[in-house]
Amino acid sequence: MFNPQIFRANLRAARKKCKLSQKDLAEKLYISTQAVSKWERGIAVPGLEHICCLSKILHTSVDDLLGAGKDREASLIAVDGGGTKTEFVLISLSGKLIKRLVLPGSNPNTCTIKGTVEILQNGIDTLLQEDNQVLGIYVGGAGFYSSGNGAAIEELLRKHYSGIPVQCESDIMNVFAFAADPDNAIAVISGTGAVVYATRKGALLRCGGGGWRLELLGSGYDLGRAALLAAMEDRDGTGPKTMITQLAEEKLGGCVWDSIQKIYGENTSYIASFAPLVIQAWQAGDALATKIAEENCNRLAQLIRIATEKSPDATEVILGGSLLTQCTPFRELLTGQLSKKLHPYILEQPQIWGACLRCAALAKVPAPDVQNFMIQYIQED
Repeated sequence: MFNPQIFRANLRAARKKCKLSQKDLAEKLYISTQAVSKWERGIAVPGLEHICCLSKILHTSVDDLLGAGKDREASLIAVDGGGTKTEFVLISLSGKLIKRLVLPGSNPNTCTIKGTVEILQNGIDTLLQEDNQVLGIYVGGAGFYSSGNGAAIEELLRKHYSGIPVQCESDIMNVFAFAADPDNAIAVISGTGAVVYATRKGALLRCGGGGWRLELLGSGYDLGRAALLAAMEDRDGTGPKTMITQLAEEKLGGCVWDSIQKIYGENTSYIASFAPLVIQAWQAGDALATKIAEENCNRLAQLIRIATEKSPDATEVILGGSLLTQCTPFRELLTGQLSKKLHPYILEQPQIWGACLRCAALAKVPAPDVQNFMIQYIQED
């Protein structure tokens, strides 16, 4: 059976492989660029004559363009979008990982809604080339809760992938998917960025998370920025001596003051890459590194206390993000400040698995088997 979504993905991939623009292809077919655009968006279908011409121009078979003659396995597409990277997976209903893809960060607050949609469509189109029967597309993305970003992106994706259920939510929902009671819980992400949310009877409540430009959040960016500032102040004598300076300058390849142009030319994930230096110096007993780590941890703990007030029935706090899942000292410093009634749950699976669970709910199918997923995921990671 002809599937316009499979065809449009195959057409776009074949065109790009031949290094042709939509205009180039249209000229070869003696049609308008708008017609090719409609084919690739899945809102129009070419006639048989044009399909045969396409196969010749793009050096592929009609069957490959149409995705014919293949067994089509029911599957789900799940996406975890962050500030540093965007992870896509195509999984079977049993949880088998069919294909995984990692692209750049897709936070619309930093790369615009248009840029976010381009990244998402690129990844989803690549997965659709596997010619599976996709029952749902779920995207949990950073920055989607702000200013109606998620709703705007969802509307554009629904138009682009008509016929497939699509849902876009904040990436925090990928974390809440792990909660025993997702409707009454607290979730924390502390990676490149940081945020704390609570749910109360299913309502999503933000607790901080205004972003790196506006507030201290206890994120990798906050730690990394503090590390660079500490090194600068150490060098010019306005701040205390610290082990962080040597570590930062080893990473920079020279004096911190000679690296200002480089620092300003990089993105937030680069700044966050200096966070481990704070942890290293802190564990070595450096006084300033200890102060930085404690200030950031205290801020996260404060946000969690606010979340507890907003969701008084919550008894579980889900901890996600690299600072909390991979940095044991930082996590232990945080959990030591939590209320006794809050049980901390540290993500044992990647956040993308939470997106898989949300996608299964969207498609109204049973939750896939996490063991099936992790066996292949660990090998590919």
